[in-house]
Amino acid sequence: MKFESLDFTEFVPPKSSLEIAPVLELKPLRSHLKYVYLGANDTLPVIISSQLNANQELSFVNLLKQYKKALGWTMADLKGISPTICMHKILLDDCHSCWDIIRKNEVQRNYKIFMSHQRSMYKHRKQEEALKGLQ
Repeated sequence: MKFESLDFTEFVPPKSSLEIAPVLELKPLRSHLKYVYLGANDTLPVIISSQLNANQELSFVNLLKQYKKALGWTMADLKGISPTICMHKILLDDCHSCWDIIRKNEVQRNYKIFMSHQRSMYKHRKQEEALKGLQ
């Protein structure tokens, strides 16, 4: 068995979100949640409870800012995962093809179960008919 080596000479690692903030599409939140931003110019959003008082919110945001290197907004922010090895798209909004595959597998499995049950019933009937014929 022969394997090709991966060429990493052309690969330029992506910049982390702390260096170049990504443009993210923020979705409306429920009333008990709100966005706060850890970066300048409303960048690096995080979701927190809107029920915190001003002092709690300030303390929590300062804590998050202190450890914002631990948070990940993009794949480049996740330490230990090389984008060259693991690059795929996760379909969150429209994953019909995933569900189609799951349904197809489930239908095939149920069909196999049904057919094995039908076969055993057929064998049982044949045995009953054979016994009736002997009597």
